[in-house]
Amino acid sequence: MITKFSEFKGNPQTLQSISRLLEQGRMPAAVILEGPAGSGRNNLAHLIAAGLLCENGYPCGECNSCRKVFFTGHPDVTVVLPEKKKVNI
Repeated sequence: MITKFSEFKGNPQTLQSISRLLEQGRMPAAVILEGPAGSGRNNLAHLIAAGLLCENGYPCGECNSCRKVFFTGHPDVTVVLPEKKKVNI
């Protein structure tokens, strides 16, 4: 699992925009991530969640909050997926 922005290999412009929003504390209330399977949507969603909850102010992948987001499930993070055999939520 990718636990730091530097490990993410997706769209660099999107990553830069999201990173800047987190650094400035200007993350919007909702973010929609769209793309084909394998495009990194799930990894990016977890990076955003970790960035918002990280004890160090940035997704470090090492603090208690980041570990929960990436590995065990953080109580403030909910993953929503489409129903089986459906494409949209």
